[in-house]
Amino acid sequence: MIGWRVWRIDPRYRLFSVLRDELWVPGHPLVAACESGHAAPERSCACGVYAVQSPDLAAQYLVGRNSPEAVHRVLGLVALWGWVVEGAQGWRAEHAYPVRLWVPDCSVSFEIAFELGRYGVPVDLVAARRPADVVGAALAG
Repeated sequence: MIGWRVWRIDPRYRLFSVLRDELWVPGHPLVAACESGHAAPERSCACGVYAVQSPDLAAQYLVGRNSPEAVHRVLGLVALWGWVVEGAQGWRAEHAYPVRLWVPDCSVSFEIAFELGRYGVPVDLVAARRPADVVGAALAG
């Protein structure tokens, strides 16, 4: 499966999940874990690595209150595999890794894009900040 999601970028220019404190390590898939102790994802639980079907749904997470540990947010495509549970707007998966990233305009866009290169996926700079414009650039490219 290929889905859409947003990541926050920390001061060391690494990908972190937006809602959880999960580091996405370059070169290594993120493996889902559940605090309840069962294998993730499970249908009756909310665990798993999330992705949505459209960039518009993901782009809602481009805007939000960032903690001091977050310097920016990026939009991207993510590969999902292993056990995958389908939901109304996307999926929850056992394993995930970024496929392509779009970096919206900010004061450190070039540094972010350069450092995200260590994930080994295409990284595009987007001359836009509004979520709708970032989505438009992603769909065009």
